[in-house]
Amino acid sequence: MDALKQLADTLRSQLPAPGFIEFPETGLMLGRADAPTAPQPCVYGPSIVVVAQGDKRAHMGGGTIDYGEKDYLVCTLTLPIESEILTASPERPFLVLVLPVDVAVVSTLLVEMGDMPIDGDAEVARAALQTCAPCDGLLVALHRLLVAVADPLDRRVLAPQLVREVSYLVLRGPQGALLRDYALRDSSAHRIAGVVRFLSERYCEPMTIEAITRHAGMSASALHHHFKAATTQSPLQFVKRLRLHRARSLLVTGTSAGDAAYEVGYSSPSQFSREFRRLFGVTPSSLRGVHEMAL
Repeated sequence: MDALKQLADTLRSQLPAPGFIEFPETGLMLGRADAPTAPQPCVYGPSIVVVAQGDKRAHMGGGTIDYGEKDYLVCTLTLPIESEILTASPERPFLVLVLPVDVAVVSTLLVEMGDMPIDGDAEVARAALQTCAPCDGLLVALHRLLVAVADPLDRRVLAPQLVREVSYLVLRGPQGALLRDYALRDSSAHRIAGVVRFLSERYCEPMTIEAITRHAGMSASALHHHFKAATTQSPLQFVKRLRLHRARSLLVTGTSAGDAAYEVGYSSPSQFSREFRRLFGVTPSSLRGVHEMAL
């Protein structure tokens, strides 16, 4: 059987209805949708995303990335984006696997790989969201991981080794340099990842470019160059977008617009409402309590 079809068939059997399930031991998440969706705000974390069936589009900053059955996606930063499912139906649902990147696993693999070459210069600024075609070996390893997580004992004993195998195969693949850069402490990509973590943890606090450059240990020009290459946004644009995405998450759980604005760091409700509407096309109050699910 074709490796991709086998993966899709097994995933569909584990998700007989739309929704998603997560296995905390590995962080693996499986998702299914039976219809296309409009663009929905969400936050991607460092992860390997494989679409077993269907197609998806991610909007990040001013650009878009399309990916589907012929691609897998590697993300190495926490990124606020808008995503939409392009093709899905009850007969042929959208099916996806999301595996968080384990930096400890990747770092250990890099040590064990030693001088084995990985394509790509570690100091080249590159986007933190990239796609490429999966090899059959990667699809087979993901299928074995999918089978293993369905059994509690296999999930505990076998799944960690399969996560390691999947990470190794991605390192050996076309986006291996992206994953390597994320794990290497002396690379600019690793430093940008540290800046993103800093901003993600403190996005609700007043933020200046001077404070960000001090934390990064980089000049303002170098920070802007590498940060924009990775995220398509400047650091301050990233903070604003992250605040608005977090606020939207609060609104759909029932938080009032004023409380949501305050919780994500806005001192002016009118400014919050204006910037929220500019990004999402709707007012904050119109979203309060609206249920949403993004895959």
